[in-house]
Amino acid sequence: MTSTEEFLITLRLAPATLALWIENGWLKPLEVSGARQFQPADLARARLIRTLAEDFAVNEAGIDLFLHLLDQMHDLHRALHGLAVVAQNLPPETREVLRLQLAAHFQRPEESSDG
Repeated sequence: MTSTEEFLITLRLAPATLALWIENGWLKPLEVSGARQFQPADLARARLIRTLAEDFAVNEAGIDLFLHLLDQMHDLHRALHGLAVVAQNLPPETREVLRLQLAAHFQRPEESSDG
């Protein structure tokens, strides 16, 4: 974990900017003994925020939407991984039924919205 001071130095970030990002909910550092501590994921997320804002001129609403969608994607990835772990522990015949059902589901032609 990284302290606030180290985080600011590493990113060359102004304290006011960090405060805004935390206020917006874009970064959620841990509170340890009354001090903020940042994890490696916070550093990666902060770099992404800066890239969006500075390199692509994305406004606050756009960054908020982007991060929301990114978080949803990560949640979906975790859920699918959990499903895969659970499926792997099923009896072989149950796994085969699941595999066939999934194959049938994804091979169906999409239904037309006209109908």
